[in-house]
Amino acid sequence: MNNFKNTLLTLTCLIQQLLFAQINTQNIEIVRDNYGVPHIFTKTDAELAYGLAWAHAEDDFKTTQQAYLAGNSLLSTVIGKNGLGADYIAQFIGSEKLIDDNYENNVSSEYKKVLEGYAAGINSYATHHPEEVLSKKLFPITPKKMMLYAQLQLFVSSKGDYWVKNILNDKIKYNPPADEVKGSNTFAFNSSKTKDGNTYLAINTHQPLDGPTSWYEAHLCSEEGTNIIGSLFAGGPSYTHWSESKFSMGHTVNHT
Repeated sequence: MNNFKNTLLTLTCLIQQLLFAQINTQNIEIVRDNYGVPHIFTKTDAELAYGLAWAHAEDDFKTTQQAYLAGNSLLSTVIGKNGLGADYIAQFIGSEKLIDDNYENNVSSEYKKVLEGYAAGINSYATHHPEEVLSKKLFPITPKKMMLYAQLQLFVSSKGDYWVKNILNDKIKYNPPADEVKGSNTFAFNSSKTKDGNTYLAINTHQPLDGPTSWYEAHLCSEEGTNIIGSLFAGGPSYTHWSESKFSMGHTVNHT
């Protein structure tokens, strides 16, 4: 029975890959530096996304899957009652309708190719490593499943889960002690202000060292013009902090 399920998973993922972006894996080169950071070189941005997904999975396939399980209300099927809260929030915020109503017309064709490329990379890794799959119900990964997780992540990072809990407990007043008010920050230093004449971007986002909200560093370079290095969360193709030759960006949050 397990062999049949694994074969079915493989076939389903392969079919999904054919439906998504056409990826030539021969164009993808993943080079890791002395710190293990992946530097990914490809011809297209869709192939970059595929390579990034593969690197993510190589480094922490479990965390990537857990993130998607939570976003798709499936976490409790793997970890039991401890996942019920995340599953409830994922359904409560109504992301499925939001995505169904907006994906086709409001997501650019360029970004759809990136989402499809990333999904294809994750599905390919699952096909080649079925013993690492936490739940066959999750696969194949699709852009919609990815965006459901992204919406949950955005909601939680904005403290939405805190407010849902308070609403359910009939407590909607928020007066935390001053030392409990936390946020993140970004500082940019112009070259005219630094001793060595370089421009710096310093980011302090108070993230943990592991888990779904820890930073993952990667460098992406394609022949379509992408050449960026920065950090993002496992399970997503979009940078939160990044730099390229002329621009840098830092994402910050707070609870006020």
